[in-house]
Amino acid sequence: MTVTLSVLFAIWLLQVALFHFYKISGILSGIILSLMFGELSLNIISTSSLPPYLLESTIFMALFYLGLTKPNGEFFKKYLWQNRKMVIPTLAVMLIIFVVAIIMNFDLHIAIILVFAFSVVSLSTNSVSLQFMREHNLEKSEIWKIFFAKVISNNFLIVVMFVTLLAIFDGGSDSIFGIATAILKTLIFLIISVAISRYIYPRIAQNIKLLPVIGALLLINASVQAVIAYFIGIHFMIAVFVSTLFIPELYLKVNIIEPIRNSFGKFNNYFTSPILGIIIGLGIHTNILFDRELFLPFLTIILAILIVQYLSNKAIMRFSGLKETEKRILSIGSFAKTDLSVSILVISLYYGLIDNDIFTSSIILLAMLNLLAWHWLKYVEIKSK
Repeated sequence: MTVTLSVLFAIWLLQVALFHFYKISGILSGIILSLMFGELSLNIISTSSLPPYLLESTIFMALFYLGLTKPNGEFFKKYLWQNRKMVIPTLAVMLIIFVVAIIMNFDLHIAIILVFAFSVVSLSTNSVSLQFMREHNLEKSEIWKIFFAKVISNNFLIVVMFVTLLAIFDGGSDSIFGIATAILKTLIFLIISVAISRYIYPRIAQNIKLLPVIGALLLINASVQAVIAYFIGIHFMIAVFVSTLFIPELYLKVNIIEPIRNSFGKFNNYFTSPILGIIIGLGIHTNILFDRELFLPFLTIILAILIVQYLSNKAIMRFSGLKETEKRILSIGSFAKTDLSVSILVISLYYGLIDNDIFTSSIILLAMLNLLAWHWLKYVEIKSK
């Protein structure tokens, strides 16, 4: 055990150095190094050798940091409602992934997990789409706000459904009563979360000026809601995701949230991402790289996602008043899928809903979708000049 912890610590230090000096993603370096020290060669570390609660703590902090990307201003009152039709492409993608997965003979529960994992749109500060828009100074543009409106509603819908599925799985019953109970648990938690975030938290935070204290209160708010979710019997994932989402915009202005986001961003870059990368790498089954049976199904899923998501987005935005370049950014930017997708896959692997082969294939698919988004957005950049 001491040797394993020493190896983990050494890998983490190397990842931190690679990020600090060369800006290499901790997730990427973690995957490569954990493969080198795990299944691929030395077999020194494995998933079972990780310290207790490391997975839960890492996903907690990753999702908490993700929640801090919430925009400021009267965003929810205006943009989420005005752009509510943007949820239609999400539903179309979810449907086509499910249909293709079933046609390709995936088990029903695996098909459902793939639906959730690949319908998510990346919202992290390292998202391919957000980086592209920042590079072109679009942070105060209409397309930036519409993108957030689309992604937040998209991801909220998926998190709620996924957590409800986990509640059904935990209950051990897929009967009508079991499903109804799981849905009720989720609804009860959302009501409690709204009450805490909109009425209790603001009263505590309204007279506080120190940013570290406000940041600590945000973290405490997420932790308290995670404990409540645990006692209700649903996964803490939803608690962390909605803990900042439901807080009134008045208390998350740019001059408040940006310094807090930067502080937690450093923690994310130097700890959360490297550890998450190690966990992902340890879940990868390298034998799948030589298995052709999953190649065609996952290739078909990729093509289905690209075609349906692009066409549905284009149809919805036809009368939006956006410029053609903006429409391309929104459509192509939706292909990038990380953060929540990775969390859903890791949690599903942990719960035994998918095996290592499906997990590995899914991670490869995510990488391909992000590379395609990055490449095509560069093409949009050239065309827009």
